[in-house]
Formats: sequence, structure tokens, C-alpha cells
Amino acid sequence: MSDVYYVARKLRAWVETDVLNGTSAAKLPFYHYIVLRDIVESPNTTVQEISRRLSMAQSMVSKAVAELHRQGFVTSSPDRRDSRRRLLSPATTVHEFVTSRLSKPVEGDLYGLLKGLTPQEQREVLHALEILHSIFKDREDTSGE
Repeated sequence: MSDVYYVARKLRAWVETDVLNGTSAAKLPFYHYIVLRDIVESPNTTVQEISRRLSMAQSMVSKAVAELHRQGFVTSSPDRRDSRRRLLSPATTVHEFVTSRLSKPVEGDLYGLLKGLTPQEQREVLHALEILHSIFKDREDTSGE
């Protein structure tokens, strides 16, 4: 398990320094990106729904949403069905950033991270990441999270 944790930490550091570097979002704590990505993937959502999908404490999601809203990354509107709830959506500029930068194929950026590996090994790592992504998305889609 320590190997998985180590790899996750290194991938997170790579995303923060190489993928997000130079963007206004680069100054946010990492979990804010996770919340922001969820809002982009599931617009018109609530803090409670995000918390459930991400298995993250509602207080953490609320804190992230407040900061994302303050910086103009997220918009909110009242829920017509329940006026106590706010529906969250990405700001237009954020949606464009996420879909253009974070949704692009990772190969170009990741190959720099994987330098020293043979081209075959690089392809195998990318393939393994694609499989993990597919597994996680399938589980998320079937569980409703």
C-alpha cells in the first residue's frame, strides 16, 4: 500500500507543478482542484452531492467551494426545488480551462515525467492509467456517486 501512496503523492506533485503551473488556479490547495473538477463534470450540483461523490467531508467541500466562488471559478444559483440549497456550476472561463488543459491527452506532459523509461514502458504506464481511469469512472457511474 505504501507504493500506491508514494505514486499518488508523486502524481499529485507533478500535476501541481507541471500541469497547473502558471495558471491562476495554481495557488489553490490540491483538494480544491478535485472539487472544481467534480463541479465541471457535474454542473448544477450541490455541496452535499459533491461530498458524496468524492467521499470528502462536507466541511472540506464547503470550504473549497467558498474559496472557488470567491475567486470566480464557480457560480452558484438557488435551487428552484429547495431554496435552502445552492446549485454550483463552473464559471465559463474555468470550464474552458478544465476542458482544454485538464482534459487534453496526458501523453505530452507525462512523457517528461517518465523520461528514462523505454517507449514501450511509457506506453504501458499510460495504458495502466487509462485502465484505472476507466475502472474508477465505471464504478462512479454505476454507484451513482
